[in-house]
Amino acid sequence: MAAELALLDLKKVTFTGEIAPEGKHGWRLSGHLGATVVQPCVVTLAPVTTRIETDVARRYLPEDEQFEAGSESEMPEDETVEPLSAAISPAA
Repeated sequence: MAAELALLDLKKVTFTGEIAPEGKHGWRLSGHLGATVVQPCVVTLAPVTTRIETDVARRYLPEDEQFEAGSESEMPEDETVEPLSAAISPAA
């Protein structure tokens, strides 16, 4: 995961949360993500260590439920909505 995010190191990664049904066919993931990351400084390239703590919310809905009826845009305003597939990936 560290290499995919271009980090020098990734430590103390924790995630606590739950997945619950949403509507007839959807799912809601809510939780808290914590991690200590080490990344290079953009000026000196020296390692910079930072602790990240953030709440996570995702709604996995079938494609036909993602957009409001009659909407002109295919971009949902709700940034937590993800397409529902055969498997749910919290990293998405």
